[in-house]
Amino acid sequence: MPTTPHHSTLSPTPRRRVTAGAAGLLSLLLALSACGSSTSEGATATTSTDVTTEVLTAEEGAIARAELAAATARGGAAASSLADSMPIECGTGGEPYVPTAEELASVNGDAEALATTLDTYGIAYEKLTDDLGFVSVVTDWNDAVAQAVVDSFWADRYQPEPLPAEEVARIQAENDKLAAALDGVGATYTRQTDRWGNEWIEWDYSNADAQAAVDAVYAELYPPVPPTAEELAAVTTENDRIAAAFDAAGVAYTRQSDAAGWEWIEWDYEDPSIMAAVDAVFAELYPVDPTVDPMPCPLVDDAATSGVAESGTADTEASSTEADDTEASSTEEMTIDPIAEITPEQEAQRAADIDAMVAGFTAAGVDHWVVGEAPWTSLTFDITNAASVGVIQGILAARG
Repeated sequence: MPTTPHHSTLSPTPRRRVTAGAAGLLSLLLALSACGSSTSEGATATTSTDVTTEVLTAEEGAIARAELAAATARGGAAASSLADSMPIECGTGGEPYVPTAEELASVNGDAEALATTLDTYGIAYEKLTDDLGFVSVVTDWNDAVAQAVVDSFWADRYQPEPLPAEEVARIQAENDKLAAALDGVGATYTRQTDRWGNEWIEWDYSNADAQAAVDAVYAELYPPVPPTAEELAAVTTENDRIAAAFDAAGVAYTRQSDAAGWEWIEWDYEDPSIMAAVDAVFAELYPVDPTVDPMPCPLVDDAATSGVAESGTADTEASSTEADDTEASSTEEMTIDPIAEITPEQEAQRAADIDAMVAGFTAAGVDHWVVGEAPWTSLTFDITNAASVGVIQGILAARG
């Protein structure tokens, strides 16, 4: 679990959760490949004819760069642009990607095991097969009970290595500082530990005083390291190159630096017109060599995971050109909305489900762990304890 500050306050938006198979890789590749930036609070974007340079403190610079990295990972319009231009056949040298028998067996074995587990607990799901033969199991992201079973399945199937004692001690000491800082501003928080001994602190990320206190702690714990002369020269040269291209393209941006000496360029990644110009600039500055495969081929396209109709109900025909490519669990009718934000009713249902699981697992003697902030609080439990099956089935039955 995370032991670093959370700068992003975005909540998950996809409601149809691809929980097994290769479909999740594409979104990861897009996140790693997308380029974007955001203008930090207090910095004013300028036109290309009136460029400003803002010098921040070392702490402000560290936070700004962390936010910039988060914005880059989120991708914005750049991710959509990349998705639109992603070739269907993108193996090395333009060769179509063909999974090996071992790859198919590994991914599909996981998917089948997950489907069997979901059947045992009575959780509704869809099983989708893409054109490459990879199977994905899809559950309702809004359903806290389904999420708990899926998360617990993966936690048991791929257990992490336990942390060394010295790392546990380091994390606990770091969290002692965080707790003291949050106490100092009167912020509420919880200190949590998972089954493997990993410890972290959850706080209200919308509380500005709490976030400022946490940022100050991390700025002290991990002060920015000044660049070497060679690094600074390389960064400056590259930023000169980007700034000149932005000037020529009329892209509004700011050129910022922190007290440690690191420098970066920011622009408004939320403005589609600016992002279109930025995409064009980077495409020219960093052209892709068609003979080099910079990343694995996306294993699944949008059509391969479109087994949920716009109405929000299971649609087995929409997921494939072959009717038998999609298999839906008959446990209950799925009502998955892949677009809409969580509703107050869904938020209340999630809270009630979490409470019911905590009460049920406590009474049944099943170890369990609650993480996160509402409305996206989640729970994992000891899925090897057979008593957990009755708890989950009882909660589903009580829904009526």
